Amino acid sequence: MCKRFGFISALSLIFFLVFMVCSTYKTCAQSNNALYSFNQAKQSYDNGLFNKTIQLLTANMKYYIGSTKTEALRLQALSYLYLDDYTNAEASVITLLQNRPDYTIALDDPARFAEMIMKNRNGEIQVITASQQSETVNEVPVPVTVITQNMIKASSARTLQDVLITYVPSMTKIESEVVDNVSMRGIYGNDQHSILIMRDGQRYNSYYTNAMSLGPGISLANIKQIEVLRGPASSLYGNVALTAVVNVITKDGNDVNGLQAEESVGNKGQLATDILFGKRILDFNILAWFSMYHSDGEQVANHEENYYKISPFHEDGKIYVGGYKDNPTHDLGLKLEYKNWRLDFAQLFLKKIPPYDYNNMTYTYSKYGKMDGMKLGYSQSPIHAKVSYGKKLKDVMLNLSGTFCRNNERDYEVLGDSLKDEPTAIHSGCDYLGATEYLNCIGETYEFEGKMSYDYHLASSFHGNILGGAQFSSFRVKSYANNKYYGYDLFQPYELDNSDSEKMSLGKDNSSSVYLQVKNYFSKKLIFNIGIRYDHKVRKDTATVKSFSPRLALIYHDKGFTYKLSCSRAFADDSYNRIDESYLIYGEGRSLLKPEYLNSYQLSLKKEFINPKLILEANIYYNIGNKLFNNNNYSSSGKVKLMGVELFSHYDMSRILINWNLTWQHLLSSHNYYGYHHQMQNTPSFESKFTSCYKIFVHKSSSLWTDLNLKYSSIRKSVLSSSDGPVVLSIPAVFLCDTSLDYKYYSWEAYLTIQNIMDKSYVLDGIYPLHTPIPQLGRVCMLSLSYRF
Repeated sequence: MCKRFGFISALSLIFFLVFMVCSTYKTCAQSNNALYSFNQAKQSYDNGLFNKTIQLLTANMKYYIGSTKTEALRLQALSYLYLDDYTNAEASVITLLQNRPDYTIALDDPARFAEMIMKNRNGEIQVITASQQSETVNEVPVPVTVITQNMIKASSARTLQDVLITYVPSMTKIESEVVDNVSMRGIYGNDQHSILIMRDGQRYNSYYTNAMSLGPGISLANIKQIEVLRGPASSLYGNVALTAVVNVITKDGNDVNGLQAEESVGNKGQLATDILFGKRILDFNILAWFSMYHSDGEQVANHEENYYKISPFHEDGKIYVGGYKDNPTHDLGLKLEYKNWRLDFAQLFLKKIPPYDYNNMTYTYSKYGKMDGMKLGYSQSPIHAKVSYGKKLKDVMLNLSGTFCRNNERDYEVLGDSLKDEPTAIHSGCDYLGATEYLNCIGETYEFEGKMSYDYHLASSFHGNILGGAQFSSFRVKSYANNKYYGYDLFQPYELDNSDSEKMSLGKDNSSSVYLQVKNYFSKKLIFNIGIRYDHKVRKDTATVKSFSPRLALIYHDKGFTYKLSCSRAFADDSYNRIDESYLIYGEGRSLLKPEYLNSYQLSLKKEFINPKLILEANIYYNIGNKLFNNNNYSSSGKVKLMGVELFSHYDMSRILINWNLTWQHLLSSHNYYGYHHQMQNTPSFESKFTSCYKIFVHKSSSLWTDLNLKYSSIRKSVLSSSDGPVVLSIPAVFLCDTSLDYKYYSWEAYLTIQNIMDKSYVLDGIYPLHTPIPQLGRVCMLSLSYRF
């Protein structure tokens, strides 16, 4: 396998050198007069003389060829836009796209121009995540799922997790006491460390744990679309992009054009607030948001016949489900664009109530006080800030960015629940009985990235783009505390031995990487895309991690059919936290945990019908995982081979929108990983999801639409630990139904969602040595009322 990827890397380097040499021989057939007129027009544009720019370009347009003609049409369209002549601006954009169908939107392109480009590119949805540049779905080198605003509204979703498990094939909900989690093609962990979560291209996974919750902490109100790369994506994004990349694209100020406020209430004690402001003022594009969520959740009785372990130290145990209270989750952010500059800022808080304590025993949430102002649970409180600059010079696009992230992660959990009215001594038979643990880690990350793309045009049917970049990041633990207490009476904790904190010392990780991607059009029908990335990381324990991530894809598009063949390799290095834990538990020798690797081979077929708009897509994948982390023995020893089939369809008419996807997955082999026979633990072999939206009526002043969502998951296998050895449980298949109703009247909008209409009782599980299945919420209703000012 390594030899094969080594051959691919050598081929990619040769390919790059050939194009760099060939590009120097580009002919310039323009006459001196034509070039002189273009330079005059550009100078007039820079001086704000837009009418003169249009006159010069219009008079000489027929003499321009290649990149000069592309830039001339761009300047012509921009000049018309500044004169508010949208008709002629759009005509120039259409001509530009006919001349260069693969035109790449630059960061310094005004938002109005970018929107016009995307609107007129054959009406196709544009994505930027797969190649770090705008391209149509048909040009993307790997299978991708694009979720639009309308699809989010039609899904009855209230969280990012809801949206993803509805529309993304092979992605299914997994339980975790740490974060709101999902599995992607059978691979997952207790802390969700194998899927890269981004917002506007900025990593949101913790640099300390690699975890990122998909719960209500991330606002849905500001989302323009979500792009999901299905499969390994380390060739562009490096660490953590093992099984998928989820990039949340926020709206522009022009999309909101004012102030929007929404308030929501629900039957499980839910309270939600969403405030969104957006405006475009001259060259300023502003988007600001604030979201907050609270939920009491449910307390489910502990019954042995429902797989729950009864604690011998508790009489009336309850399991907590869907609780986000005492410390409400929130999402506060700002996106500001000015000409070539852009600032992104966000501050989040995410925490849910743990379903049970550390030892899978029931506990009483209400009798534990706060530590540093926080109740029981694992929380993330990150601050993300990014400044970026982009400039396009003819065929070259340059981007520079600097990122800062500060994350305060706290884990406050019960180690054994025996607390009465007075502090009690530690039980001789259970060292943890009556104890709590509080961990607090503050880490900071600085990241710098520079990338450059070059559009080459050697012939009318032989052109493409070369993208290269370098990245450096440094993560440092600023403070760390790991304290254990017993007999906690809300005011006077009795401290146990906390020597672990000394071993879990402060330190830092440094990472650097370089990457290269070549996207070449051999013709309008055939595209070749190859990418390579090299990552070099120096861990806190001085161990060095080196990883090479290649990707190769061949795309053929003709008469509504699109064929894609790709192979790729990705890695996810163990987190700072896990390395520290390994050192504490096993000593220095076990701290050298290896990165996880996943090789994937994919074949996709897509057929598009224009009227009515119908898309049918099928994808076959074969994945090989190596050195996967095994939580049972704390080692990088897991190996897995599996294959699957993903089917997807999208139907869109004036009043009906239908999405359907189906996944079948088959485990071929598994060693020291979470497989059982031919099935990955806690993931279904077969899953189908159906979403439909019907517009009952649409008038100028009002509209009414409804949707219906159906989900079916086959039997799952859960392997539990016990004193008598592993116990295999069959988690029954489940069929769920959700619906929503949306009514708009002028600036008012009322939105009702009902999840799990039939109030179905079911359980889900995840990976952990002591894990037990956790009940899910029954019928959940939420009513929202919003107003646009």
